Amino acid sequence: MQFKANLNTRDSILASLQVKQAMEKQIKSKLAFVRCPEHKTTVQNIKVTGNSASSFKVEMKYCCDQLKAEIEKALK
Repeated sequence: MQFKANLNTRDSILASLQVKQAMEKQIKSKLAFVRCPEHKTTVQNIKVTGNSASSFKVEMKYCCDQLKAEIEKALK
């Protein structure tokens, strides 16, 4: 199957990519100094996945529920 992207589709894809990159950068910035109170670890592997703003999903790794709670507080 071939797919030709017209200008609007290409621009839309580019805009979504830029939004995703900006979102990831902002999340990383907000979480840069968040540490687990028990283990003293930070959030790892923060990624925004998905193809459009309506389907973006934030993925990250954290050591425990205490760090998860700290992450949620930082992102409010």
